[in-house]
Amino acid sequence: YCDVPLCIDCLGYDPQTCGCASTLQREYRGTINTTLSGKACIRWNDFNYTEVDILFAGLNENYCRNPDGDDLVWCYVNEDVGWEYCDVPLCHACSGYDPQTCG
Repeated sequence: YCDVPLCIDCLGYDPQTCGCASTLQREYRGTINTTLSGKACIRWNDFNYTEVDILFAGLNENYCRNPDGDDLVWCYVNEDVGWEYCDVPLCHACSGYDPQTCG
């Protein structure tokens, strides 16, 4: 047994560039606005969200978000398809850490 400190999942990450897996990317606030299949996202204010929802979940413009705790960030694409997941990078545990000092 070694007393090696654990890296904290996503400690020091930038929510503008990635979403943390342990929070289902709910804190992601970047500007990616296309889905995994390449469809363009449509604006969140075209849907029935309150001002509190919009502020708390960062439902700005047409950016990918996860306001409901789904598996990944997503966005609405159109009325026929509804919504799709987005390709937002996951922040990784120990990203930016020295593996010599934590594991």
